[in-house]
Amino acid sequence: MLLAHLANAQALKSYFDSDSYAHTIILDEYKITLYVMPFDEAPKTIKHDRRYAWFSGNRINYTQGGFSGRLLHGVYSEHFDGNGLKCNGKYNNGLKDGQWKFWSKNGRLDSVVNYTSGILTGKFEKFNVEGNILESGSYHRGLIDGKVSRWVNKDSLRIVYFKNGKPYEKKQNKRTLFLKKLFKLRLKNEKKIDAAKEKH
Repeated sequence: MLLAHLANAQALKSYFDSDSYAHTIILDEYKITLYVMPFDEAPKTIKHDRRYAWFSGNRINYTQGGFSGRLLHGVYSEHFDGNGLKCNGKYNNGLKDGQWKFWSKNGRLDSVVNYTSGILTGKFEKFNVEGNILESGSYHRGLIDGKVSRWVNKDSLRIVYFKNGKPYEKKQNKRTLFLKKLFKLRLKNEKKIDAAKEKH
């Protein structure tokens, strides 16, 4: 009996061991698995404009420009009650890094984003309930920047341009305008020819 109690205590200790790098947090609706870095390997310089994720007291905390616990470092994932993935990504020195994916409860991929040292950077994609791409574009220094493609429906695509996170009207150059006029004129002439053929 004492042996069983000692074995259980040992398992409990390894599960909550503060020296362990792997941790599991069980919440009401989902479970988190994460890795932390050793205290002696914490970065010596901190970026004041970044939001750091750190582990203390069996919970994750977020602080801009600082931390007071073990920084998250390595693979991070959240699982729904039924063990399906909720999100999956990686932390590097307490900052999100690389590709992060997010899913709905039914296992459908919701979105894919990319981070560099805690800042949204590069390509992103959002998906609709059928699993098709709903929106795609890019982030630059945490803000949407450049061309964003939005699918209104299966056959209709809308292009929106962003500069530093704000949408704007892209001015068309003279060549593009000339080609559009030429195309419209060609369509008009083709319709005239078709109408003339129908008369004969």
